[in-house]
Amino acid sequence: MLYVFIALNVVRLISVVSLILVFASNIDTLVHDILAVNKYLTGGNGSDSATSTTISQVDVSYDYIMDSTIPIQPGGSFWAVLNRLLIMGQTIVLLLYEFGWPSVFFERFFPILGKEFWPRHSRPDGMSVRLSFFRFLDLESSNSTY
Repeated sequence: MLYVFIALNVVRLISVVSLILVFASNIDTLVHDILAVNKYLTGGNGSDSATSTTISQVDVSYDYIMDSTIPIQPGGSFWAVLNRLLIMGQTIVLLLYEFGWPSVFFERFFPILGKEFWPRHSRPDGMSVRLSFFRFLDLESSNSTY
């Protein structure tokens, strides 16, 4: 049983580290995208002002702004930034869930992340058991049927 406890905590640690990496990479991508848009709006090549070109002179044969994930279309930069901000918001919510704070918030607004979402089922010996994704790790229930 101790090995299961340690294994689940390792999985939880990997989950927290990966969420932090997703958050950090989204910030990095957001910064690079904004810098690329600024470069695109000031002339596209980032050289001195004597040889820089205007937006109308920039070759628009590309689908995306050079060195970014932003499409060249009306509202492209807005939707790209909004996408990054929404992903960062999701990672914050999932990090809070990993630490169990605030559980009342999850019970009310995100029921699938709450404690009461998964229904209880009775076993033949009268004990109730929660269904979970990690049921195969439950050593006590390996001999009984549901």
